[in-house]
Amino acid sequence: VSARGDSLPLPVTDLGGKLTISPESMILTDFTMKFGSSDIQLAGKMSNYLSFIKEDVSQSQLPNVTGNYSSTLLNMDEMIDWDEETDPNEPIPIELPNLNAKVGADISKLIILGITLTDVSGNGEMNPVKIVLSDAKATMFEGTATGNMVWDIPAPTNTKINFSGTLNELAAKAFFRDTGFLGENSTIHEYIEGALSADVHYISNLNPALSPVLSTTNAEGSFGMTKARLGNHPIQMKVANFLKVKELETLALDEWKSDFTIKNEVLTFKNLNLTSDKIGLEMNGTHHLNNDKIDYKAVIALPGTFKKGLSSVIGEQVVNALTQENGTISVPLLITGTSTNPTVRPDETVIKKIVEDYLKEQGGNILKNILGGN
Repeated sequence: VSARGDSLPLPVTDLGGKLTISPESMILTDFTMKFGSSDIQLAGKMSNYLSFIKEDVSQSQLPNVTGNYSSTLLNMDEMIDWDEETDPNEPIPIELPNLNAKVGADISKLIILGITLTDVSGNGEMNPVKIVLSDAKATMFEGTATGNMVWDIPAPTNTKINFSGTLNELAAKAFFRDTGFLGENSTIHEYIEGALSADVHYISNLNPALSPVLSTTNAEGSFGMTKARLGNHPIQMKVANFLKVKELETLALDEWKSDFTIKNEVLTFKNLNLTSDKIGLEMNGTHHLNNDKIDYKAVIALPGTFKKGLSSVIGEQVVNALTQENGTISVPLLITGTSTNPTVRPDETVIKKIVEDYLKEQGGNILKNILGGN
């Protein structure tokens, strides 16, 4: 059997299976078909199927599907007429069928919105206004993702995503570039490489083009990176130029980890720590994802070999006060402006307190030596 029609965006071919029908239900055994390049295998049961031809049916009386779904390829993008979707802001309406379903899914390769996922598995539930995925697993961006997701679809162009899960060893550049996680204006993917891992709870409305609406985005969690490289980002370039430490311009990171939240269009970093060889950074602060304004407090830890260069910037006495017992020089900084045009300056309030304490200690040591000498 094959099928083609104006209501079908793609041809249906290789249709086959065994269907047992009674007035109460349809039982489908080994159903297979191809829809364009996608293959579909179904086995299960549909009850209340006669509701398809009835009007004004309550949700509890809708057709109800239970069973298992599998595909070696499910190409969702092929099912969208991209010739009509030339504008990236063109609405992509999501319309769910009038039925209830609860199925297990196993998909070898899934393509959706240009993103390829492989080895997809999990349990799915659906009704006319919601899709729920639980115990879902997928390989994506060269890493793996596990978790639970609810996609509320009260209207075709008004949807909301709620995801809780774990990302493990994802390619950071591709993830930030292709998902819009930090908003459409984010450019972090231009400067970063490495493997991203995160535990995250993420909620956001999606606009009609299925991009996150930042004003509605709420997220929290922690993330870290391994085998990471950060190079030529405007913030690090400005810090490197200010401190006269060229080594900061390109960093091969030994470790990068942080807690974060996103709320009211503001990304807040808490306890962001990164190390690169003998250079370290601790940072807390905010980044407004819409207007790009940043407000960070940072401490750069540099080896003692940079003492002479730093002394020409902030003074020898200040550098002495900022030098730790192990010889590391910890420089407090304020970073403001925008991520593309940052302003870097010493955190004078913190430095003043450190210098005062240092001078008191030095004065006490001098007095102690004098009294000891007597």
